[in-house]
Amino acid sequence: MELKEGLVLVLDDGSYSYELEKDFVAFAADERLIHYACMAARPGFEELSAKLEHTHYKPLTVRNELMSVRALLWNDITWFVISIPSKEKHLLEDMAGTYGMRVANGVPMMFGHNCRMHFPIRGKNVFTLENVAGHPVYRNDAAINCAMQQAEREAAENIRADKEQKPS
Repeated sequence: MELKEGLVLVLDDGSYSYELEKDFVAFAADERLIHYACMAARPGFEELSAKLEHTHYKPLTVRNELMSVRALLWNDITWFVISIPSKEKHLLEDMAGTYGMRVANGVPMMFGHNCRMHFPIRGKNVFTLENVAGHPVYRNDAAINCAMQQAEREAAENIRADKEQKPS
């Protein structure tokens, strides 16, 4: 799977397709849905999205169709957007802190010399997922970040394979 500027990758139970960015913008305007944008490399996102899906929107069920995940390349950074029904926003928001994440008001923006760029989608139903204050990622330590990425990748794979560590 390759990300291309102007196209959005729609991930669906192991398969994927592309849609035009204008179609993504139209999809995001549906206020029956709530959308959470997050940089792909942000610690906690992969595990949070896997847990959300496998707990509340199990693959190969009708409920799975209520959750969508899209990937896009914006300003040379890979971003993911999770979309779920607005009335179920508590499902993601209640578990975000467990994975070191929080919902920030507003959408991603890029600032530069005499310019300000908004994320391709925005509105009162679009939010950003970021790490909580004091998260180890803010130490900017490559060894810590690498260890977190590896641990998260393994934890997300265990969730997807239903081998998650159960409390004893």
